[in-house]
Order: sequence, then C-alpha cells, then structure tokens
Amino acid sequence: MLNYIFTQITDHKNILNVGDSSERRLRWISYVDEYSPTLHYVEGPLNVIADTFSRLSRLDDTSALVGKKAITDESNSASYSIYDDGEIFNCLVHLPCLTNLKKRKSKLQKRKRHDQCYLNLPEDILEDNPLDIENIKEKQAEDNDLQQSVIRHPEWFSHNSVNEVTEVLCYTKPGDKANWKIALPHELIIPTIRWYHQVTGHPGSKRLNDLISKRYYNRDLRRHIENFNCDHCQRNKLDGKGYGLLPEREVRSIPFEECAVDLIGPWIVQVRGRPHEFDALTCIDTVTNLVELIRVDDKTSETISRRYAQCWLSQYPWPQRCVHDPGGEFTGAEFQTLLQKLSY
Repeated sequence: MLNYIFTQITDHKNILNVGDSSERRLRWISYVDEYSPTLHYVEGPLNVIADTFSRLSRLDDTSALVGKKAITDESNSASYSIYDDGEIFNCLVHLPCLTNLKKRKSKLQKRKRHDQCYLNLPEDILEDNPLDIENIKEKQAEDNDLQQSVIRHPEWFSHNSVNEVTEVLCYTKPGDKANWKIALPHELIIPTIRWYHQVTGHPGSKRLNDLISKRYYNRDLRRHIENFNCDHCQRNKLDGKGYGLLPEREVRSIPFEECAVDLIGPWIVQVRGRPHEFDALTCIDTVTNLVELIRVDDKTSETISRRYAQCWLSQYPWPQRCVHDPGGEFTGAEFQTLLQKLSY
C-alpha cells in the first residue's frame, strides 16, 4: 500500500485531527499516516459497508458479554461441533464425497459431469465415512452386540429419521427423548475416530471424544479414543504440556520510544540468473510496527552501527531504548559506543 494514492473511509472522527488526542489516538494516527491516505469521515449509521461485518448472523446462544466475563462463562467454553449448526452439518452430509458410493455413481450417470468436493480428505477414509447414514444403518443391522443391547434395554434406544434415511437406531437417555445420538456399531468405531481425527486437525483425545460423543454413542467409544495412536501425531507433536504463557511486558504507547534491531540472512536471491547473497538489518518501532530493511555488506559491528545511524537515526526520532540480541555485531565496541552517544 506504500506509494499508492487511496481514500480511507472511517467513522472515527477523532483521528482526523490530532488536537488533544490521547496516546492511543496518536498511535492510530502515526500508523495511518505512514501510508499518506486521504481520510473521509462518514457517520456510523451511514457507513453501511464496514458496518456489514458487525451484523453477520450469529448463534442464538451467543453471549453479549465481552472480556473476562465471556471467557469465564462455562456455557461458552464448551467445545464447538459442526452438529451445533444445522446448515453446516447438512452441507457436510450432502457433499458429493460423503454420500454413498452407489448414489454417487447414479448421479454421475444422470448429470454427465463430476461433482467437486472441497474437503481435503484422504482417499482411504471416504468409503467408511461416519457421516454416511446408510452405511451406519447397514452396520447396525450386522452388529449382534448392538442388537442384543436393544433387546435388553429397549427404553435406551429408538428409531429416528436422519437425512431422509428412516429407521436409524439411536441412543437416548431414559427420560430425555429429545437429545438422541446415533448408535455407532462396533465395526465403525475405528473408522469414525480416524475420520474425525484427520478432519478436525489432529486434536487430542479429550477434544476428540467431545466432538464424537456429541453425535454418536458407543459404550466403548472413550476407551478406543484413548488407545488410538496417530502416526503423524507421534512424529510431529511434542510430549508434555507444551509451552507456557508468555511473560508480562511493559506496554509502550509512544511512537519511536523503543526500537528493536536484528539481523536476517544470508538469503540467496537470483538476479538475471546469477545468485547473490543478501544480508539485512531490520529495525522495528515496537509501537507502530514500522519496519525498515537495511541491506548490509557484512555483519561487523562497525558496519551495523554505521548503517543504523544512516538509515534509521537520520530519518526518525532517536529512540530512548534499543532492543537487540547478544550477538557480536550488537555487543561490539562500535555499536555500543553509538548507543552511549544516544544516552542509552
């Protein structure tokens, strides 16, 4: 966006003039002025284009709380499932790759064109997809243990219609007929776990159990999930609790008060078919996030101090604090002498 002429429409009238602006407004103004736009004020009710993003449809149970109250709300902290949204669920169920193979062949013969699937699903799990309700119904009839459970506890099971498929065996808690789950046959437990694990981005066992148990029921489901091992997760995920929270830091609000410098490279770039090695000094203002990339010929302390003074200190206000790593180019005598002259 640099060096481009454009107009910015905003309903923040307080950033048009500096005046008695607070530090937050000054930070906004310094960030916007970098691109030299033409600011045009439009009142909030008339700014319908930008206001559209705040009026998108939401879930009915979305809380109006913000900040810490919304985070601590137990009802909103529960894991979200695609089954909570009927439109998304129906979309996934009726995708071409999720339907029965026989139906897919008949549709291809009628339409004379190939349906497209926009889910990046592995080919080996399409046939045993747990969202194929007809496949589940067939496996339910072949599961002897499940049929014996229906005979012993008829009050726990009922037959419902799911996506135009009738007589699907479902599990219901006694006294709670409204909340039912599809009875998952034993043969489809592992394919279901594998499918959900890959589609939902390789989650942990707890989150995976919450996702599957919202829609499917099997008394051995939790045990199979805890014993399930993914080869990709074993090779790429780290053991233990992972990384902790970042340490607290002092928030700065005055532009150009603090500057962070570092070196990047060497990079090999092709110029007219010839490789060239590229090293650069990065200077970042920690408040406005203004970045300067300064090419350097070598990584000596003398070169770094000279290029820092030529390209940053000569253009912007001198910072009161300079943040750098313990590399020799920054801890060298030349660069430290420059910082001492700046009264750091």
